Amino acid sequence: MNKLLTKIRTAIYQATVVANARYRGDVLSLQAMGLTYSTLLSLIPFLAVMFSVLKAFGVQNGLEPFLAQLLQPLGNAAAEVTSSIIKFVENIRIGILGGAGMAMLFYTVVTLVAKIEDALNQIWRLPHSRSWSQRVTAYLSVILVGPVMVFTALTLTASAQSFWLVERLFVL
Repeated sequence: MNKLLTKIRTAIYQATVVANARYRGDVLSLQAMGLTYSTLLSLIPFLAVMFSVLKAFGVQNGLEPFLAQLLQPLGNAAAEVTSSIIKFVENIRIGILGGAGMAMLFYTVVTLVAKIEDALNQIWRLPHSRSWSQRVTAYLSVILVGPVMVFTALTLTASAQSFWLVERLFVL
């Protein structure tokens, strides 16, 4: 029993030393700061692309409550931030934005997702990442189809909760 405890302590100590060395060697805090900065700068363009896709289907107003719930940890400022984001995104006019502006918008979103993938690849020590053509096709398909799928899932969840059987299960 004493030998087993010694082995467990040794294994925990070795895991701690390795994790600490990987943390310092991979500069994970620097990557986290970089991803935070990139995400904050790309948040509005990402939402603009998402809402423009949903605008094409006429369902962009359904995501306002979802966004408000997502920003709820901000407290009283959540409603103000939500309305500011919605107003900003609704003011985007594709005709005025033009082809070059729209291309820059999509470039910003693709670059954000690429930085996230590169950071994860470095953390997991993958030898190489995808080519840019693979990245663009994969990311744009997710970016263009993703909002529709999220809205569909939220709609199906809301309709399932109003079904009489689900209501009875929640009562029990």
